[in-house]
Amino acid sequence: MLAPRLIPFGLSVRAVSCTPCASRESNEVAGGCREGVDTYCRGGVRNKKQRGGKQKTGRRDAHQSAQQLRKRQSSTSRQPPPARERAKEETVRVGLEVAQLWELQETRAGGAVVTSDMVLQALRQTEFPRNISRKSVMPEGTTFIEAFCLGLVGSRWPQVSDHTTEAEPLTRLLNAFLRGPHGPPDGQDFPFTSIQVNKNYASKRHVDANNMGDSYIIGVGDYSGGALLVDGAGELDVRHSWHKFDGNVPHCTTAVGGAGERYSLIYFSNSSLVHAAEEELAKLRSLDFNVSSLALVGALEAERDVLRRVRAADSGEARCLVVHRLADVLGDKAQTLSTLDWHRCVRLYLRSHTSTAQIAWFGLCHDDKGTPLNRAFVVVRNLNVLPSVGNALQKASGYRLQIQSFSEWSQSLDNIDA
Repeated sequence: MLAPRLIPFGLSVRAVSCTPCASRESNEVAGGCREGVDTYCRGGVRNKKQRGGKQKTGRRDAHQSAQQLRKRQSSTSRQPPPARERAKEETVRVGLEVAQLWELQETRAGGAVVTSDMVLQALRQTEFPRNISRKSVMPEGTTFIEAFCLGLVGSRWPQVSDHTTEAEPLTRLLNAFLRGPHGPPDGQDFPFTSIQVNKNYASKRHVDANNMGDSYIIGVGDYSGGALLVDGAGELDVRHSWHKFDGNVPHCTTAVGGAGERYSLIYFSNSSLVHAAEEELAKLRSLDFNVSSLALVGALEAERDVLRRVRAADSGEARCLVVHRLADVLGDKAQTLSTLDWHRCVRLYLRSHTSTAQIAWFGLCHDDKGTPLNRAFVVVRNLNVLPSVGNALQKASGYRLQIQSFSEWSQSLDNIDA
């Protein structure tokens, strides 16, 4: 008995019995065989006597079988896959009463105030999708979390998430919450492209590699515990309290107690903003995401902040490469680029010659005057890919880049200071 195989077009089939090939005279090497119209196994041989007639080639039989089976299946309703397999396709289902009521009030009153109680009511009315992709934050022993992201998502191809469109009133409500009187002191000017919305889980220790700059977090609901534990900063009690933190520094959530109803909102900037299409940026602005201040500074960071992130990460210094002479790979246009365009070009160059499976994050900096520095900090995910990443960047640049390990670069600075 041969093992079950799949026919073309992704249709599952049954296994069939094939007579072992005794000789070419008695058997025909078919390259495949079929039983009726809905089975196919590749590489089998079929005895002519079993068919009672001349056999066609296996590939043609497979194609005809697939066509007939597709017609048969199209006329019957297919059973949906299990819930876990559907997780990536699930949508945010929002009870819009609170969010839409606020939106109506804002239109009539010229700006209604959003409170944490309003946010909590809106989140309670929201049916969260099951998320199976964020394995880096899932508590041990779980296969999914209840979470979704509003605003800009993606690294190589940034776009406004489908969830944002599905829950537009909720998106506007949450944005007004941060930027209103019940938000943090600098909420009106705080730059952010995205909101991560979580429900009832305590994340394990992780870093948010695609985040750029600081994030704001607040928790709402009927619970105890559930503090944010950040390396170097200790426990932050986020229940109905705003706290700013750096998502690139390892952090986790402490155990949640009480009634266990914990919703958390994290407002952050996705580093892919710098190469997002103008159409996507226009969507963000129309929904009141604050992307304008990011453009003003070119989305670059102060070097001291990047160094703090490198040193705070697990084995961060050992996993970091310092890449110099970036202007050499940009050519003559480097002198005429705006700060934002500089960042965009450099980030695209680095991403196009590396893999997201290799790179944790890039640190692109400006000096005290806001001028882009001619170097970048590249932090890889694993130590074993450090040499290959350095070699790939060197080769792609025609060996114009100068690349050092973080320890070599730090030592050279110490020698200069001495």
